[in-house]
Amino acid sequence: ARVSLDASPENADQHRLQLVVQGIVKSTVGQRDSSGKQLKFFAANGASFSDIMHKLWEKFSGNVKGQATKIADAWSVERPVESAWSSVMQLKANGRIVPAAKSLELWNRWMASQRGSTVALVI
Repeated sequence: ARVSLDASPENADQHRLQLVVQGIVKSTVGQRDSSGKQLKFFAANGASFSDIMHKLWEKFSGNVKGQATKIADAWSVERPVESAWSSVMQLKANGRIVPAAKSLELWNRWMASQRGSTVALVI
């Protein structure tokens, strides 16, 4: 699959890291990834893990379902917020779940190691 990249020299520092993902939207938690709806490939460029996660959230948050919550006797649906991305989105590399509990430095190293590979973003 072809993905357009912003690789102009003046933006080199700003786009030091890149993560290419293919979104997979599942109807239920128990649904297999292979039967989920596969979205188009997306390349997120940025200077840090936080930059890239923000771009992924902007691109894919519309696919995140709300969570039913009950306060007193009233039910409502709450939309997840960006700071809770790890509870509603999951990265998978080579078929394995990438643990969300990493330091920013480890995330940056992991993203650098994935350059040239496509990672699944399971929603």
